[in-house]
Amino acid sequence: MSSLSDFLPPDKYRELVEEIGLHVESFRLLINKESRSWQEFFAVLKPPQLNFKHVEQRMTTNLVHYRVNYMVICLVVYVLQILFHPVLLIALLAVMAFCFYSVFILRKPLILGESIIINENGVKVLTVCVSIIFLALVGSLEQLLWGSIYSLIICTLHMLLRPRSVTSKTNLMYEQMRVTNGGFSWGAGAGGSGSGDGLADGTVDKMEAGMSSTQSGSAASSAASSNTPSSQPLLSSLGAAPKKD
Repeated sequence: MSSLSDFLPPDKYRELVEEIGLHVESFRLLINKESRSWQEFFAVLKPPQLNFKHVEQRMTTNLVHYRVNYMVICLVVYVLQILFHPVLLIALLAVMAFCFYSVFILRKPLILGESIIINENGVKVLTVCVSIIFLALVGSLEQLLWGSIYSLIICTLHMLLRPRSVTSKTNLMYEQMRVTNGGFSWGAGAGGSGSGDGLADGTVDKMEAGMSSTQSGSAASSAASSNTPSSQPLLSSLGAAPKKD
């Protein structure tokens, strides 16, 4: 049985294997470092306040904090779709093989006829369009859309019902700082678990109050040091007059 190495030059085959290995390793690190425990994921569920700002903050925080868990849920939903619709597996394998060839093996402009030349980006767009049309013709696109709808409903309900914790708020601030300092990253954020919104809000308020009192104390110390008498009046009060020039 022939393998992929029989169709590619040795250097290109090694480059392809290394690139795939990097993608697999990145995905593995993402799952290991960024996924939260499922005990924390389902720890507390309660309805949000009837306030748009509160709902928006809760959903944004949970989306950033549990994003890898939501990815796993989507994968599980798609696997269940494949189990109940085996034809979907065959169609996906055919599309994956076509996309793999177009993206990883072809890697050059596509020439159609004598005057039509499609660059690499155009080949990628053409690959996506052909894949969608193929899935629609075999009836698998509908199953994928239903899988997307199920995943969206499950993840949205969790984002609405999971109260924010101190850890999730800290993780959101961490990611916002990363965006400010040079682009969003899937790197490791804050870990751990916490309780509901009430505890989180109270703890954050206490932290902010502590920071404010610390800053006030520092300002008072600076003012006191600026009002300290100079050495000359101090010597005068002790009875030792300074020498004149």
